[in-house]
Amino acid sequence: MPPTAVDPGAVSRWAAALRASALVGTSRRAAGVLPSGLAPADHASLLDQAALLDVLGRAGARPMAGEPVDPAPANRLPEAPAAAVQLLTLLIRQSPLTAGARDAQVDRWIERCAAAGCGLPADLLPEVAALARQRRSMRAALARVWDARGRWYAEMFAPYLLLDAPDDADEVAPPDPHAAVRAAVAASWEHATAKERVRLLEAMLAGLSIADEPFLEEVLDDRAKTVRALAARLLTQLPDSRLAQRMGRRLTPLIRVTKRLLRDPLLAVDPPTSIDDAAARDGLDKDGGNGQPVAWLRAIIAGAPLSTWTEATGLPPEKIVKQLAGDQTVTTALLSVVGLRRDTVWAAALTASSGRGDLVHLLPPEQQTRWMIDTLRSAPANPLPFLRAAREAPQPWPTALATAVADRIARSADGDPFLLGFDERLQSGFGPEVAAHLDRLNPPEDHARARRILAIVRQNTAFARSIDDAFPPRRNP
Repeated sequence: MPPTAVDPGAVSRWAAALRASALVGTSRRAAGVLPSGLAPADHASLLDQAALLDVLGRAGARPMAGEPVDPAPANRLPEAPAAAVQLLTLLIRQSPLTAGARDAQVDRWIERCAAAGCGLPADLLPEVAALARQRRSMRAALARVWDARGRWYAEMFAPYLLLDAPDDADEVAPPDPHAAVRAAVAASWEHATAKERVRLLEAMLAGLSIADEPFLEEVLDDRAKTVRALAARLLTQLPDSRLAQRMGRRLTPLIRVTKRLLRDPLLAVDPPTSIDDAAARDGLDKDGGNGQPVAWLRAIIAGAPLSTWTEATGLPPEKIVKQLAGDQTVTTALLSVVGLRRDTVWAAALTASSGRGDLVHLLPPEQQTRWMIDTLRSAPANPLPFLRAAREAPQPWPTALATAVADRIARSADGDPFLLGFDERLQSGFGPEVAAHLDRLNPPEDHARARRILAIVRQNTAFARSIDDAFPPRRNP
């Protein structure tokens, strides 16, 4: 049968009538008459005609010329054992665990897979890549198991995975890996607005190094106050910068040292009474106001090298922070700058002096564990410092810590702030080594929250044990 000619004008009128009917409903306006003359006017016909219109629109499009795609290369690593693949498939597609526990177990699976010298199954690459899209910490680990097909997939469909993946070709790190970022910022700087310059500086934060200091030093003379302030904050993160040295010279005369016979000197810190134009250029607000000297002191402490304190007093960090423990302004400022500089010696001194958990994650693993166990046993009324430190600690926790935490859960009544703050992240901190101890814990019937948390923890540890058992023993490095 020869094809039937269709009037283009009739098709256009029919399409317009169809859209109008879909907008207001077939009860108010009929779907219209097909160019062929078939025109049942019920709602089913509306959907049929809409489908036909979609087909006509697609049929009229010309296909684009495509470029041939290189086929995925063959993997070099042996695929993970079948039992392990089944567990990963269950985690991704129908996880029996909470979202946080699932992520922790996926991380464990990847770590065990890499340790066994195995690769990720190719058919799970898209789903694993989707998980890694929102989890930057997962990407570098994933690169250890994705193998040749995984890298091919990332280059084709998931380039975000490559941002944190090591490049096999780059055996030696470039001397200035931030140079490209700095060059891009400098190229856009002259014609950028103040808001745009702030965003450009924010882009420099990740990977900031002393190589960025000359550019940031020039930005201290920018015409916009917000830009100058941000440049000063960035420079305070570089203890070897010229700004840091200037802040150190401002801090030294503020540290009052009173010498005593046969005893350590007494220490006190006096806020500055005024600042000059040079200090204002370095980010201190010169405008007066109540509390301004304290704000100046905080800014000076934040910018000065930590070595300023030991050089000015002749004392080690633990004695300095002990003497200044009563000065909350100084202690709070030191907690902030030590956290930013990630200085382990000062972190240990401040943690011991303040009892706070802000810097516990900077301590060596053994000291972290000891601090958290001691804090648990002291049964503080405020468990937040412990919970904060436990969230930052690497997982799974050491057996001694995990056992102490499980015991604390088991004896906690409903409404205990410790249980109220024990979230998904913390529920994933237990390794399979404590499974037997968990099974022996039996909180009272009226401790419903503790019983529920322990049930979740038991499920997580059982899954972790299954992952461990699914892989062959770890390879020797």
